[in-house]
Amino acid sequence: MKIFSCITFLFLGILSLTAGPVPMIESVPKRLRVDQPILELASSYQRKIVSPNTNFKYRVATQMLTLKSPAVLHGPLFGGTFAVRSTLTLLAESIYSGPETHYFGFAARPSLEWWPESEKYYFYFSPGGGVGALDSRGVEGGQGQDFTLNILVDGGIGIFLNDQTALKLGVQYHHFSNGGQTEPNPGLNLLGPQLGVSVFF
Repeated sequence: MKIFSCITFLFLGILSLTAGPVPMIESVPKRLRVDQPILELASSYQRKIVSPNTNFKYRVATQMLTLKSPAVLHGPLFGGTFAVRSTLTLLAESIYSGPETHYFGFAARPSLEWWPESEKYYFYFSPGGGVGALDSRGVEGGQGQDFTLNILVDGGIGIFLNDQTALKLGVQYHHFSNGGQTEPNPGLNLLGPQLGVSVFF
C-alpha cells in the first residue's frame, strides 16, 4: 500500500509539472453606469416666480418621462467621472390657479453628470428646451396662444437604492411662452422641487 501511495504521488507530481500553469478565469470587466441608458419617471410641483406680466398665482404639477442615452462623452474629473448624455423628456402638466388647465410638450437636453468612484450616487444638471401646447383662454394675464416654447432646467442628486434603481432628488425650473407671437406675451417662470426614479439598463 505504501508503494502504491508513493507511485500515485510521484505520478501526480510529474503530471503537474508537464501540464503547465492552470489557466485563470478572466473576470468580466464592470460595466460603468455612464455606459448604461436610463429611463426616468419624475414629478415636480412648481410655483410662479418673477413673471411680471401675469397676476395669476400659477401652481403647476408636472409629470416627466425621460429617456437618457449612454454617455456620449465622459472622462475623469476631480477623482470621479464627468459624463454627458443626450436626453428626451415628455411633459404632462396640470395647471392650478391660472386660466389654463393643462400643458403637454417635450424638451431635448443634455444631462451633465458627475460620478464618484463608488458610483453609489451622482450629481446631475440638465438645461434645455422644446415646444408644447396648452389650452389658452384669451384672458388678460394668461398665455396668448396654445402653441408655446419651453425652457426646462433641473439639477440635483441621484442615490442608488439597488443595482438598477436610483432615487432622484432635485429642483426644476420651467419657463414657457410663445416667443412674442402674440401681444401681450406674458410668459411664465416656475420653480419647485423634483422627485423621481431612474432605472438603469
